[in-house]
Amino acid sequence: VTLAANGGRVRTRDGVLVSRFTVPPDEVIVVNGIRCARAERALFDELRRLRGRRERTVAIDMACALPISSIVRMDRYLRIRRWYRDVRTVRPSLHLADEHSWSPQECWFRMIWEVDAGWGHPICNREVHDLDGRFVGIPDLIDPRRAVVGEFSGELHRDKEQHASDVARAADFRAVGLEIVEVVGREMRQRDVVVQRL
Repeated sequence: VTLAANGGRVRTRDGVLVSRFTVPPDEVIVVNGIRCARAERALFDELRRLRGRRERTVAIDMACALPISSIVRMDRYLRIRRWYRDVRTVRPSLHLADEHSWSPQECWFRMIWEVDAGWGHPICNREVHDLDGRFVGIPDLIDPRRAVVGEFSGELHRDKEQHASDVARAADFRAVGLEIVEVVGREMRQRDVVVQRL
């Protein structure tokens, strides 16, 4: 839990991270009797704590997925608080974010797709139907121009039943003219491998 000490003598300890930034009254709400930072302020503090553009993008995506905030609300917050320290550091991640990501791994895959491979921003988690209107599936990422879908296969996909379902689903995507690119967790650290596969 991150605590805003607002100049108090609270110290960081196991399970508690102390922020020395002052939180003004208009950025505070009371939830169940506990003073809390508003969602955009809490997200902003988390973003400036994180060190990389991609890590920040994942945090924005997941805040939007809950949904405790949105890209529009966060953009408005950064404009209103433009004099705050670190706003310029945080803003590039906002431009890379997508409100339709469903997991951190999808975000990492999307950034490899978009930034490293240079494929541009894919459509995230949208329904695909064939020409007769039959539902085909919801891929993690899709590029309709290239006719490619991207899927992250995490641990849950190792189950025999799930694997059989995934194979059938890949066949359904191919049947409507979409090529499928799958990645697994350890490959996220090998961006060049994912780029080559794309």
